[in-house]
Amino acid sequence: FYPFDSKRGRAIEVLQLPNVFMDGNAFYHKGATVEMALASISDWIELLKTAEGSACIDWHIRTSNPENKDFASWGLCYFAMVEILAADQDIWVTDCRGLYDWWSKRM
Repeated sequence: FYPFDSKRGRAIEVLQLPNVFMDGNAFYHKGATVEMALASISDWIELLKTAEGSACIDWHIRTSNPENKDFASWGLCYFAMVEILAADQDIWVTDCRGLYDWWSKRM
């Protein structure tokens, strides 16, 4: 969405992309597992599909590689999440610029 500036009475030309999931949200609590994180991710995906919505996933580079000893489970989750997204034909995955370009053409 474009935030509304009530003082100027118009939208601000900054496209806000909602984050629905971040690596830390999944793993910064006691007892977190890859399975729990993937279940949450899958739930969000289904909600977004039902709402025909869009969202961003914020996953840090250092936690996306399963070979990183400190974040191995995070990396495994990241790879599994990418596989889930790639396998679903109803989902379009792009980078922020691709989404901005697509959205700009609609407005």
